[in-house]
Amino acid sequence: MERSDINLAPATLQAPGYSGRFCYAGQAPLHEYVVNFSMSSSVYVLKSNEGYIYVSITDNLERRLKEHNSGQSRYTKKGTGWKVIYQEERPSRVAARSREKYFKSHAGKEWLMRRDML
Repeated sequence: MERSDINLAPATLQAPGYSGRFCYAGQAPLHEYVVNFSMSSSVYVLKSNEGYIYVSITDNLERRLKEHNSGQSRYTKKGTGWKVIYQEERPSRVAARSREKYFKSHAGKEWLMRRDML
């Protein structure tokens, strides 16, 4: 194959773990949208001053807590004074997502209640 046979037309590529936005071939996607499924992630549970509970995953808990408390997160805007009441590390984002789903279930909420976290 000669170099002239290679198609260099703009094409859209989807980065691994990318949530629906596209970039052109040869361009790097924004770093905040790239997810490395092999790096560790934290599962965390937050509680607001009003008593709201929020469960999610992140690879940078300190940054996410600042975002929650500054109103940058859509789902935590209604609460104030968010505090981490539980956090655990998982070896991968997939494992963290599985644990997040557990904490959002009835059984997961009971587990947190039995440990006086809710």
